[in-house]
Formats: sequence, structure tokens, C-alpha cells
Amino acid sequence: MRRASSEYGFEATRATAALGKIGDAAVPYIDEIASLMNSSNPYVQREAARALANLGSRSLPALPALKEKVNTSPNRDSGWFAARAIGNIGSPAIDCIPCLESKLGTGGEYFDDSLNYAISKLKEAKEKDKESSR
Repeated sequence: MRRASSEYGFEATRATAALGKIGDAAVPYIDEIASLMNSSNPYVQREAARALANLGSRSLPALPALKEKVNTSPNRDSGWFAARAIGNIGSPAIDCIPCLESKLGTGGEYFDDSLNYAISKLKEAKEKDKESSR
């Protein structure tokens, strides 16, 4: 986390990217990783959102920050990865489907692709939840 918060851009970007690859070891730092989505460095912002996407359901504590990023950054890759992160959280993020659907068409093609990915993942999780409750 110290390196991810570094003033040295390349080091911060690489360190932030690595956070998405450490699995359960990242769990105590989810809130800090989410805060990196507000870095002044757009590459760190992107890698923080991508790290949360890679961490899947472990990123649940970052859900409010991810929703904020989707709402405020439709034309930035950090917004695209934030949408994917929401989809990768799974069942606990099912309530985000209407919000994600409302953002379709508000950004570019890549944003819509990420939103559609997330919506699809969440709808799959919703169906699995229905099947398991039967």
C-alpha cells in the first residue's frame, strides 16, 4: 500500500496493479485500494479499479466507491473496470442491476461493454440464488 500511494507514478501504478493479484491478502486493504480510485494519477485510478475487479467478491466493502466511480467516470477506464468489479462481486451486488442499466449509453462503447458484462454476471448470480432457494 505504501508503494501504491507513492508520488512516483510508475511505482504507484505497478504496486496498485499488483494488489489485484494477491487474493485474500488484499482483504484488509480493500478500503485503501478503493480510495486509490480517487488518486490524481489516472493510471493508479485504473489499476485500483482493475485490482478490485480481479479480487471479485472480496471487493464487497468497496461497493459504494465502485458505484460512485461508475456514476462519475463513464468515459474513463477506471469507470469501465469499476463496472466489471461490481459484476465480479456477485450476489451481494444484485441490487446494482438497475443502476448499471441506467448508465447504458452514457459513455463510450467500452463502458457499455463493461456495464453489459456486469449486468450479465449479476443476472447469472440472481438466477443461481433463485435455483438454490428452491
